[in-house]
Amino acid sequence: MRTAALAALVLATSLASSGCAWSLDDPAPLQAPGIDAAVPTPPACTLLADPARGLVGARGRVRTLRFPDDTLRLIADAVQSRDSAGEHSLGPVVITLTRAEAAGCLSPALPATLPTSSALDVSPLGAGAGQLLGVAVSAGRPIALVETFAIINRIGIAAATWDDGRGVFVAAPSYLFTGDRAGFGDALLVEDGFIHAYGCRNVGFLRDACYLARAPEAGLADATAYTFYRAGGSFGPDLGDAWPLFDGGSGLAVLHRGARYYALYVTPLGDAIQARSGLSPSGPWSAPVVVARCALPRAGGFCTGLAVHPELPAQPDHLWVSHAIASFEPLSPEDASSRMLEVALSGLP
Repeated sequence: MRTAALAALVLATSLASSGCAWSLDDPAPLQAPGIDAAVPTPPACTLLADPARGLVGARGRVRTLRFPDDTLRLIADAVQSRDSAGEHSLGPVVITLTRAEAAGCLSPALPATLPTSSALDVSPLGAGAGQLLGVAVSAGRPIALVETFAIINRIGIAAATWDDGRGVFVAAPSYLFTGDRAGFGDALLVEDGFIHAYGCRNVGFLRDACYLARAPEAGLADATAYTFYRAGGSFGPDLGDAWPLFDGGSGLAVLHRGARYYALYVTPLGDAIQARSGLSPSGPWSAPVVVARCALPRAGGFCTGLAVHPELPAQPDHLWVSHAIASFEPLSPEDASSRMLEVALSGLP
């Protein structure tokens, strides 16, 4: 018993020193949790697939955001196309949808002319390439958190704001978080004058813990303005005191609907969408409920990069959700394209 307790203490100390605390209340699973075979895959479609226009589909995370001018914009990590010269991929892209009531695959609402250049400028950070994380509207302007990479290693996470004249998100010139921290900003929620940035990090075999940082809206790009959830509804300035909200998965999505908050995610290498409901941006959160199986093109694949689309009309107690597709086996461009499906939230507490 003393040996086991000492090992647990050493593990907790090691994780805390890396930047975030880890709860010992729930032991890490030894394998990915099984999902009841009865959990259905709702009818799904391939996002932005339009063969007549040479569009193979979107790849990665696909978000929708209503801009301050009331236009509904689609924000995709990448759009794949095909022509006589071969396969092409461009991203990230921001596309103004032609019909605000668009739903489902969104392809019928695409404009005649699509973007021809990236919608993200990370040059103020001295980086050559980056990726959008969560997007939101704050103080009347579109904002995002972005991450940059060196090969496959994350360098850091920074704030970005929309430049309407250029049609791009432009990164601030300094990082908010280094790449070894939780991926804060994977999901963004703007509430009561605060920017809530959610992110997860691996804390064990096939186990991600999710954390929350927040800052006043005016402090979006100020690293010193962020405080971190540390249990009991309190926040503090020390990242080392950060406490996980719940076990979840990277590529999560968070929204506020009615009196409840919802967090949706897929556990590492998972094939099902799980959801929790909460009473505030920091919870407390319910136990997870599996709400749908991902729309995967073949056995052995898994899903990631969730996004929710509350701007799109859905059935009562339903929500449009999109997800990216990944596999350890090669996938065709069609099979690798992101999917959109309508998920029921009625089973959540």
